[in-house]
Amino acid sequence: MTRSDFRQAFSRTYLEMDPRTLAFGRIFFALVLIGDLLRRIPWLREFYTNAGILPNHTVLWRPPVTRLFSFFFMSSLPEEAAIWFVICFICFFFFLIGYRTRLFHVLSFVMTTSLHNRMLFAENWGGVAMGALMVWTLFLPMGRRFSVDALLASLRARPNETPEDLAAGAPPPDNRPALSFAAAIGASPSVRVVGVELAGTVMAFRPARRIRPVGPAGGDRADRASRAPRPASRGGGRAHGRS
Repeated sequence: MTRSDFRQAFSRTYLEMDPRTLAFGRIFFALVLIGDLLRRIPWLREFYTNAGILPNHTVLWRPPVTRLFSFFFMSSLPEEAAIWFVICFICFFFFLIGYRTRLFHVLSFVMTTSLHNRMLFAENWGGVAMGALMVWTLFLPMGRRFSVDALLASLRARPNETPEDLAAGAPPPDNRPALSFAAAIGASPSVRVVGVELAGTVMAFRPARRIRPVGPAGGDRADRASRAPRPASRGGGRAHGRS
């Protein structure tokens, strides 16, 4: 095995990943985030409001760690905390379906961090693992398959496709100018030919047509004049010229 073969095999084995696997990972991860959010709803008043165990002004006055960040520090009432819960669910849901995947991936990380940092002493290392996994997967194409982004990209690549074409499995249309090849038989301007059009990987046969000479304005008149019978010569009634 050469060095190039080893490099390709190593890259293919350890540095590449199937986008479908990433898509399933995104879906499962988003379901975990939604489940983590839903299990906190019964404890919303106790953990995320001033009527609970730890009011927000106490945490802001003496935070347990330096540089502590959470949007839930702005909520004092249960209604305000419920609004932030709804925002968390929206971010997690859009990350689940893959709409603006990279954007809602970042927002999901921010909202998960806010959710955990509000009641830091009630969390465990599972929240740290979730945050680290969200940061590492941020640089991967999580929305390339099984997502709304992938569907919209496919529709943009096939703007003129009909449902019938999709059901028949036709390839996407190619808007580039096609190359046409015409083979003329004989020298007569009225020879019928068949042209073959190549557009991407699609080959179509054009119907037979007549070739007209290309020239400046008045080319049609020149064509008619060339097909008109020539007058006989004066001498002996023979046609002008020799066959």
